[in-house]
Amino acid sequence: MHTLPPQAEKGKSVRQAWDALVKWARGTAILSGPGVRISRSAGGTTVSFHAPRQSFRGAFRVNVSGGKATVGVGTINGAEPTINGVKIGGEKGKPIPSIILRPAKYDDEGRSWICAVVKVTAAGKIDAAARDAITIVQTDHPTKVLEDGRPVAPLAMLRRADPKGTDFGELYQVAFFNLNMWGTGTDARFFFAP
Repeated sequence: MHTLPPQAEKGKSVRQAWDALVKWARGTAILSGPGVRISRSAGGTTVSFHAPRQSFRGAFRVNVSGGKATVGVGTINGAEPTINGVKIGGEKGKPIPSIILRPAKYDDEGRSWICAVVKVTAAGKIDAAARDAITIVQTDHPTKVLEDGRPVAPLAMLRRADPKGTDFGELYQVAFFNLNMWGTGTDARFFFAP
């Protein structure tokens, strides 16, 4: 706990009082630590704090490494999505599938999304007979409905370190559990919910 600065005592030199004040001021310095950055300027001192990320343990957890994204197991209406024709949970004799992150799939602000794209029938239901009924893709817009009217559910947002650069910056996970989707094919409105 910091106390008030020392007061000058009668009969002591100004130099002694000044030294005591400097000693007190140094003891009250703002120190940085893990996740804390201190910026000093003529206008004052700014303290920036970056809280540690919480881990996410749920369906559709996205991990990025080496320019590729993998997606943890999850279902939509009980069906498991695929990446490049392989189920996201993996299949016997095949490696866990991944998405190669493409620079062209970022918007002007340096954002990109990993999304589940659902193939639906004319009645607006998931085409369960199709192996590619639900696919995981990278897109430059989170709610984009593709040319053929397929609905898109965002799973995570990627942000570049520099909006015009190519280096991956941060990943923001959309917290989902296994999903249900419903809607009609006539008005192209689809809803995703746990």
